[in-house]
Amino acid sequence: MHAELKCVELERIRLLDTLVPRLQPGMVSTLTGGPGTGKTVFLRQLQQRVEMATSYVDLTRFSADSAVFVRQIERLSARLWPELFPASLETSEEKGWPGVSSRERVEALLDELLLSGDRPAMIILDGCEVVADRPLWSEIINLFLHRLPSFVSLVISSRTTLALSELPILRLQGKLLEIGPEELHFDQEEIFVYFRQNLGDFTAEESVFVQEKAGGWPAGIALLCLEMGKRGTQILDTASSACIHEYMECVVFSGLKIEERRLLCSLVLVQPFDEPLLEKLFADAREQVRDILLSLSFFFEPQTDKSGAGSRQFAHLYADFFVNQAVVVLSLARSRFGAYMNRQRVTFVRKAIMTEHWRI
Repeated sequence: MHAELKCVELERIRLLDTLVPRLQPGMVSTLTGGPGTGKTVFLRQLQQRVEMATSYVDLTRFSADSAVFVRQIERLSARLWPELFPASLETSEEKGWPGVSSRERVEALLDELLLSGDRPAMIILDGCEVVADRPLWSEIINLFLHRLPSFVSLVISSRTTLALSELPILRLQGKLLEIGPEELHFDQEEIFVYFRQNLGDFTAEESVFVQEKAGGWPAGIALLCLEMGKRGTQILDTASSACIHEYMECVVFSGLKIEERRLLCSLVLVQPFDEPLLEKLFADAREQVRDILLSLSFFFEPQTDKSGAGSRQFAHLYADFFVNQAVVVLSLARSRFGAYMNRQRVTFVRKAIMTEHWRI
C-alpha cells in the first residue's frame, strides 16, 4: 500500500521526439483524440520543448461570438509579435470595429504579418471541436491555414476529426503533420515508467497486465494508478473501477450525442466484432461507427482468433460501464438483457438484430 500518490505527469518523450523536429515554421499539425487522451498535457509539454515563442488558446472557454474569437487571435498576435502590433491590441476590451467584419479583421492581421513579420512563432488552438457548430469560426481558421505565413507554425487540437477544407491541400503539399488517437495512447513502456514514477514499486509484468486491463487510454491509466496508490495492486484483480466509471460518465459519455451513445452500447453487446459484422449490423451507420472507433479507439483492444482473423472488443476496465449503460440507452427489457449476460449473449443479440426483433 502506498501512503501518498504524487501523480507526476509522464513526459511524452516518444511523441515529442517524433513531432518537434518536424514541426518547423510553415507547418501545421493536427492533434485528434477523444476526452482523456492527454492532448492538453502534451500541448503544454510541446510548448516547453520547442525553441520558438508560443501562444496557447483554449477555444472551449469562449462564447460562440466570432468577434470574441477574432479578439483572441489579435491578442495572441500582439503577444507573439509586439513589434508589429500596438500594445492596445492585446489589452483593449473593445469587442468589435464598426463596419469591419471578423473576416476582414483577420485578413488585415495576416496582411501585416506577411508584409512585415519574420520572427518564428507557434500558435496552438486547443478545443477546436467547437468549430464544427460555428461556421464562421471554421471560415476564419481555414483563412489562417490558407494564408499561413512561412515563419508561423500552427497546432490544432480537437476531440473529433475536423472538416476544414484547407487540410487536404496542406496534406498534399507535405505541410501537415497528423497525430491521431493511436499515437496518443500510452504504450507498455510508458505505462511502466508512469507507474514507477508515481508508485515506485512496480514491475514490467504488472505493466503488461495494466495494458491488457485498461488499454492505452491516458485518463484510464492515470485513474487506475490513483486507485492503486490508495488500495494497492489488488485493484488489478477487479473487473471494474468506480473511479474510472464516474469519469467516463461525467467527461466522456455525457459529451456524446444520443446516436453515438446508442452505437457504443450496441457495440458492447455484439463484441468481439470485426469489419464484416459491423458492415452487416450497422450498414446505415457505417460512417458514424468508423468515426467512433477512431476517436474513441482507447476503449477497444485488438483480438486475434485461432484462424488469425482480427477483431476488436472493449478493454476489460470499460466493458462493464457500457453494458450497464445499454439497459438505459437502448431501452432493453430486463429479460433480453438477462439473455445477454449468459453464455449465449452474442448469439442471442445477433439473432435479435438480424430478425429485427431489436434494432440498433
